[in-house]
Amino acid sequence: MWYIWLILEKECREFPVLQKQIDPMNNETSIEARRLRLLLVEDNLTDQKLLQAALRKPVHRSGQMYSFAVDCTGTIAEALAALQQNEYDIVVTDLYLPQSEGVETIERLLEVAHHLPVVVLSGLDDEELALTAVRLGVQDYLVKATYSTSTLVRTLLYAIERKQMEQRLAAIARTEVAQDGEERLDNLLRRICELTRQFLPATGAGLVLWDKQQQEFNLGVSNFPGLEEPDIFRRLRPCGGITRWIIDNKRPVVVSDMASSALPFNQSVLIADHKSFVGVPLLNDNEALGVLYVINQQNRLYRAADMDFLVSLAQRAAAAVVRIQLYQQIRAALRETDNLYQATRSLIASTNMQETLTAVVEGTRSVLNANAVTVVRVNPEEKRLESIVFTGDGVDVHAARSFEEFWDGLGGWAIRNQTVAFSPGGVPDERESAAAQARRMTTGAGSVLVAPLNVRGRLIATLTAINRPEQPNFTPSHIKLIELLGNQAAMAIENAELFARTEQLANIDGLTGISNRRFFFETAQNCFATAQSHNDPVAVLLVDLDHFKQINDQYGHAMGDQVLSIVAKRIRAGLREHDIFGRYGGEEFVLLLPGATAKQASATAERLRRRIEMQPIAWDGHQALVTISIGGAIRTAECADLSSLIRAADRALYLSKERGRNRVSLWDENNREWQLPNEKLLSKAENWFHT
Repeated sequence: MWYIWLILEKECREFPVLQKQIDPMNNETSIEARRLRLLLVEDNLTDQKLLQAALRKPVHRSGQMYSFAVDCTGTIAEALAALQQNEYDIVVTDLYLPQSEGVETIERLLEVAHHLPVVVLSGLDDEELALTAVRLGVQDYLVKATYSTSTLVRTLLYAIERKQMEQRLAAIARTEVAQDGEERLDNLLRRICELTRQFLPATGAGLVLWDKQQQEFNLGVSNFPGLEEPDIFRRLRPCGGITRWIIDNKRPVVVSDMASSALPFNQSVLIADHKSFVGVPLLNDNEALGVLYVINQQNRLYRAADMDFLVSLAQRAAAAVVRIQLYQQIRAALRETDNLYQATRSLIASTNMQETLTAVVEGTRSVLNANAVTVVRVNPEEKRLESIVFTGDGVDVHAARSFEEFWDGLGGWAIRNQTVAFSPGGVPDERESAAAQARRMTTGAGSVLVAPLNVRGRLIATLTAINRPEQPNFTPSHIKLIELLGNQAAMAIENAELFARTEQLANIDGLTGISNRRFFFETAQNCFATAQSHNDPVAVLLVDLDHFKQINDQYGHAMGDQVLSIVAKRIRAGLREHDIFGRYGGEEFVLLLPGATAKQASATAERLRRRIEMQPIAWDGHQALVTISIGGAIRTAECADLSSLIRAADRALYLSKERGRNRVSLWDENNREWQLPNEKLLSKAENWFHT
């Protein structure tokens, strides 16, 4: 999805500036503050007033103004009634209420508010309860009287963003074509429009397909309130309109004030008092298939995450359109080939990369009746084979062992010439090197077909079918079939890549690029369980930035965010590949060190502390000397589960702060801190780190 962002960021950094690039006659446009409605479930009137006071003023973050409207309820019954009667952006709740306590409060709220981010604001600093709340679906856990206004606002906005990312990931997954391949194209497009309007959000969304041969829009769907689809489709202009502009230029359009825009908007849209517009082309191999667009009745500043989501949906729509159309062509032309039908259906249904590649090779082998099939994901620029998946008899002896072997054979020739390579069995092929010809003879390969797999002008793999010497040569019909399957396979592989990247976004903290709290606990719990079953040592370190509030107050939150990002990168660079590192919340980080003893964990913590202390952080003309405090704990009989281990590390972190900060403490089962490691111990731990 990032190919469009590269174009956008090359021209400008913010979308209003992009609008001026496209539409220089447009005037400055004020972006209205986004109003967020918050439901507070709290029976203590003083706590209600404190939160309302903290959220009274609008806040500015990432180019957008936000204001909060707070509704207060005192019981779970009142909260559930409010949720059924009103629409909210977020829920903040205490755990102990009249008629509901602890986990029961969370469960009852999530039954009704499962689609909303929920943040717990509790008077209990209970790590185990906080972990339980997160596992149940709560986005974050704050302790009363320990947070600042900026921390509260940041926590609420992060919770909304994380929930939105989870919902958008699920929405993108729901754009998959039905497994039987029989879904009507207009129904698929309507699903995409509805997901766009729901999760962007927007007043309405539309999606139109372009017929290049006829030079006209031949199918359109939309969900604009009060307008029928036929009326909207009739207003589309094949020449001169904004949708045609996007088709011709093959790039997104972002306009925050259509009334003052010089772009060719339909007058009926302007009369309806619509304000902002975003349109994204549906591209396949650099050919525009259509346009996905949204219109809002308010001026809206679209952020990077919004555009990533819209571009992802447009890519999914393009891939789905091509897949459905290709599927229909295949069935019409090859109704007697049931194997081809099965192979195509498998590819349409796959999103996991390994499952997709397996479906490619098995489906191709079945359709071509080949002895063996191999798909190779290759990166010619870096001269690297990324993965090889094969099926069939003796196929492992045919597969290239290195990029050089691959490049000297028919696979390299097919890539360089961007065409299917057919080679009959029993005769040398001049397109292969002498070494490749000799290898082919010794491995007993007969006729060979190699198809390059390209999508959007990008090579992603090759698909190779091999027969034994005694089998017949492949025919022109087989060449046509592997081309059809190759086109489908290329889109399926790209779809799996896109899904994997999108899934990763939901697990990564957007500011620091490391695991977010939820994903850290998922991976750390599995690692801890493995260590426990094998009775292996394992340690946890909690890291807290010293005087971080002073950095925010003195230099601003932008500098504070930069400090968090740089500290995370420096810590990550000082860890082993299999160490687990995540953002715990606010200015705290958490690490799980598999195999680390008490001495190794303490020495590693000291090394990380020095790494941060010895390198001041400079940004935008400012320089800050940043230090960290670290608390650690190792798995013992007392700390027999991950929650207990983290609580022990938190107690050790408290000791480090009490003793003046910028130091390391390790908690043992006798509740005594383990002091700083000496230089000799640090040297031994460095050797352990590099093994």
